[in-house]
Amino acid sequence: MFWPRYISALALGTAAVYFLAPPVWERLRQPSPEPLFGEDYAEDFPSGDALPFQPVPAVHDTRSFGGVRKITARPRRQPAPAPAQSGATAACPQPSEAQEDEPLSLDSIPQSSPVVMRWGVLTVNGPVYKKDGKKLQGKAPGGFLVEIAKTVFTSRGDEMALCSVWSGGKWSAQCLVPTSNIAMFEGTRDGLYASDVANLMEYFRLNSALAERKARMEGDALRANPYSARLLELNAENRRMAARAEELVKRRDAATGPERNRLADELRRMEKDSARISGDLKRQLELYENWKTEHGVKPVIVEDDPECRDILAKIRAAEPGVAMFGLHR
Repeated sequence: MFWPRYISALALGTAAVYFLAPPVWERLRQPSPEPLFGEDYAEDFPSGDALPFQPVPAVHDTRSFGGVRKITARPRRQPAPAPAQSGATAACPQPSEAQEDEPLSLDSIPQSSPVVMRWGVLTVNGPVYKKDGKKLQGKAPGGFLVEIAKTVFTSRGDEMALCSVWSGGKWSAQCLVPTSNIAMFEGTRDGLYASDVANLMEYFRLNSALAERKARMEGDALRANPYSARLLELNAENRRMAARAEELVKRRDAATGPERNRLADELRRMEKDSARISGDLKRQLELYENWKTEHGVKPVIVEDDPECRDILAKIRAAEPGVAMFGLHR
């Protein structure tokens, strides 16, 4: 009975570690971001860990980044007005010659496929998955253009966009990206100016750069605690053992005869190691918390960092160029 109880209590047993500073712990457990899409992108890009769920058909529509947006400001080339009759005043101002000559987005970046449900821009450097749910290495960079064929939901309710990503002068193979990481707009880019879409991409590239810089600063602050590295190691070891135990419990329950007895013996042998790791983890967490109490950790203030200030200035300068998309930081 030990392992079923241990597995069910795992979330409680390790919750303290993650609630110390949840976003930072998550970042430190991940490898450094690496470019995913580029000139060398291929459909057989090596995959990482599988998701613990599979996509299922969408049953409802959720909203991300303030909702799926409809562009209401002046983002599209206006049709040329009919010639005004002699002596009459035009009902609206004539488009400037420069405006008429400005290229459209589809002139610069062709549509990914005939069927596009929505288009958008990645708002963060985030995960991306193959259509079968396998996680790709690296991250899809913030600021990259995407075109969405449809949305699906995972078995635990997370909405994913089945989309192609524009990178290196071409569209990627279709992949899955969380819709929460995309600023999405209805329909296609038909009629949008290339410069307007480029402004939107640059805006989110800058926001992603700011988030990554802040994450590095928070990670540096956390690693200043001399007990954090070992705490992370123990936590990872604890999670690996719990995953192994869960697998063995399922196999034992499905087995019969000698195989069932063998798996039960293996689980019993793991109990001693589990108790040791749990005790070490508890003690290391106490050391970590005591050091933090004695020394304190200065909160990260982006305005105090020259690199962050530079990025913030660029974001503010870029905001007028994306006002028509209804975005607010």
